[in-house]
Amino acid sequence: MVCTLDGWLGEEDVERGIRLLLRLKNVMTFRTRKFRAYVGDHDLFGRVLVFEEDGRRTVQIAERFDSYSEILVHTAMCAHPRPRRVLIIGGGDGSTLREVLKHDCVEHVTLCEIDPDVVDIGRRVLRLSDFDDSRVCVVHADGADYVKNAFESYDVCIVDVTDPYPGTPASSLATDEFFSNVRRLLGRQGVLSFQSGSPILQPEITRRIFSLARKYFTHAYLCVACVPFYPCGLWAFTLASDSLDPRVPRRRFSANFYSDEIHASLFALPPIVKRLISCGLRGFP
Repeated sequence: MVCTLDGWLGEEDVERGIRLLLRLKNVMTFRTRKFRAYVGDHDLFGRVLVFEEDGRRTVQIAERFDSYSEILVHTAMCAHPRPRRVLIIGGGDGSTLREVLKHDCVEHVTLCEIDPDVVDIGRRVLRLSDFDDSRVCVVHADGADYVKNAFESYDVCIVDVTDPYPGTPASSLATDEFFSNVRRLLGRQGVLSFQSGSPILQPEITRRIFSLARKYFTHAYLCVACVPFYPCGLWAFTLASDSLDPRVPRRRFSANFYSDEIHASLFALPPIVKRLISCGLRGFP
């Protein structure tokens, strides 16, 4: 670990010609098994986590204004009438776990994170959630392998992973096999929530995840929300279930960005996103 006074860090993608930089103070650099990671403090967003993988830097999470974690978690949790058992794939930084544990009905959470060093950063440095909560079981495994071999049933599965570009660790989750296995673990009343990238910068990721969900689940819908610390702001989430319409909130819940009152409105898609998921990448935008 190396500490520096400050530095400009954030989203950098040379291929797409994108930079979104934040001036971070007290930057710490870590080596994990999969990434180089940076954690620093920002005056507006609080503590920020940045990953570097194959020369591409991406903002993972920020402590404040975290609409990403709220929409990813609460939309699925409130679509289910009583989610007691929850599976989180990824989410080693702790932000998704933090939001799940806000629901009093939760009795058990399995957090499956392939990289134990990310959990260590989440536990010791970010401190966004209580990994030692008695309801939490942390498993270090590839998410695709876990859902293939697991026999437990879950009410909600939340997939909070890095963007599944081909050849990256998360690419094994944007597959037919993964979706088929998740459907088996969830059963008919289970709800899946899968972060689906930027429909502007990553239309191929948004389209693929949604298409797989529609293939394996009776009800599959895309919702979008503004995430202030992600490039282009607009972010997509795929919600799916075999028997429950995830557009309908079944419990009352309110956070900073999510509420049961705005639940249904999250699924009102801009026409450009409708075209993306209806006709594919051809003709987009």
